[in-house]
Amino acid sequence: MDPNQYIYTFELYGLDFMIDENYKPWLIEVNNNPCLETSCLLLNRIIPSVVENVLRIAVDPMFPPPIKV
Repeated sequence: MDPNQYIYTFELYGLDFMIDENYKPWLIEVNNNPCLETSCLLLNRIIPSVVENVLRIAVDPMFPPPIKV
């Protein structure tokens, strides 16, 4: 979503949904600066995994492990 196409950049978005009585999901808002506060047990489990996976996808490819000879 970078209009300048900078190399080696990434953004983490937060999407907020609500589910109605028919179990239909509704997108409420999209945040370009999502809250990463672990304010409950579920978020305490989810957020560290999200951060780890974002870094694994966005940063790890730039620093591959050395090739063993």
